[in-house]
Amino acid sequence: MTTPMISACSQERQVTVRDWKRPSDTNEQQSRKRLQNVDRKLDKTHELKRVYNNIISEQLSQGVVEVAPDTPTGDRVYYMPHKPVVRQSATTTKVRMVFDASAKPNASAESINDCMYTGPPLQPNLWDILVRARLMQNLILADIQKAFLQIEAKEEDRDSFRFLHTVNGMEKHLRFTRVQFGAEASPFVLGATLQHHLGNQPLNIKIPSTR
Repeated sequence: MTTPMISACSQERQVTVRDWKRPSDTNEQQSRKRLQNVDRKLDKTHELKRVYNNIISEQLSQGVVEVAPDTPTGDRVYYMPHKPVVRQSATTTKVRMVFDASAKPNASAESINDCMYTGPPLQPNLWDILVRARLMQNLILADIQKAFLQIEAKEEDRDSFRFLHTVNGMEKHLRFTRVQFGAEASPFVLGATLQHHLGNQPLNIKIPSTR
């Protein structure tokens, strides 16, 4: 079985290429129906609508998403439904934009998740981490902010992660330029990217003494 592949770096970030089993349905009509439900919910809560629209505006300005071209740049087009998820107890992001890459236009169709190879699990077991942590004199802990969105998606794969959004009553077609959280292969792509960069680091790192 083949798996998603890591390609060469661009000037700013890692570029990844996914491997696909077969084409998918576009899911555009189903996505449009679910967007209408989301719009009705947002119209009832103006503050939630403002925050939700700001999320997309920010991602557009950061290049995380872009306006989808009239002519697709890849072999497949798929529209992901989305909705706001509110967590008032969260200390940082209280409103998240959650996408459904498993949505199907009908029971006999396939989602975009059904059509991609997921790759093997690359996350280390928690038990292994705990054991190694007790054997080492020094530990390095790090957290990558919005890790999936730090990895660029290949141009040919971007139309597989389109979505619809309403701006001032007008329907807009957007697509992700980065690895999309919620897609089946994304954990493998992230893990493979991290392993790729860690493997390119020197084996012997001199740590200055703190004494």
